[in-house]
Amino acid sequence: MVLVVDDEEAIREAVRDILELVEIPAILAANGREAIELFKQNQGRIRAILLDLRMPVMSGTETYEKLRELDPNVRIILSSGYDEKVATLNFDADGALMFLRKPYALDALLACVQDALT
Repeated sequence: MVLVVDDEEAIREAVRDILELVEIPAILAANGREAIELFKQNQGRIRAILLDLRMPVMSGTETYEKLRELDPNVRIILSSGYDEKVATLNFDADGALMFLRKPYALDALLACVQDALT
């Protein structure tokens, strides 16, 4: 299961629909607080998180830090319209962190998520 975290409803729903077409279940969160709660409720089932960096309520950076406190090994795909170097500057570069630039290309989204799930 993939947790999709983005403040734009259209993006969340489109990603869920795309993932479900290839039989990857997804749950949706509109902000970081929602994501933390959903992750706690589904911690054993969520295998990857697609996380937007710029969100109201709780930033992607804050959300990332809290998720890593809950599970240091959870696979997180950071999502941003910014360049990867700029977007990932303040993050640990480890195997559990990936990057996907917005706007998503369908094949890039699927490849990134499938890689995170393996």
